[in-house]
Amino acid sequence: MIDTQTGRICFDGGLIVFPSTLIKDLAGFEDIKLTIDNGPWKRLSIRKILLAGQKISLSIAFYNNLISSLEMACSIDGYDSWENYSLEKEADRMKLNDQLFEKLTGLKPPQDFHWGSIKSLFDPRGGCSVLFIKYK
Repeated sequence: MIDTQTGRICFDGGLIVFPSTLIKDLAGFEDIKLTIDNGPWKRLSIRKILLAGQKISLSIAFYNNLISSLEMACSIDGYDSWENYSLEKEADRMKLNDQLFEKLTGLKPPQDFHWGSIKSLFDPRGGCSVLFIKYK
């Protein structure tokens, strides 16, 4: 669930993030890995988590221990490595991301809210499509 009034996101299994989430609030959740630790910038990642029943990859960025942004990418069965990468599959992923956002909110990306914004992006340098949530 994504609450468009508050920016709160509830993942299946109990993980909840919101605009004032601190990195310490996520301690103890299974499968969370620290993937970047660069001074004030840190990134936590979960390879597979469910959001409204949809399997996604999740990356959460923090600045000075306060949540800054999230990147969510819907998983596609059998498409999980650079060996089978294709622009067509990334276009499919972008459609899945957009459909998930619409299912959860009734809206189409991009959207701006008082707490932040949500965009559907393709990152050609990173080679992936994501829902990008930026908190203010």
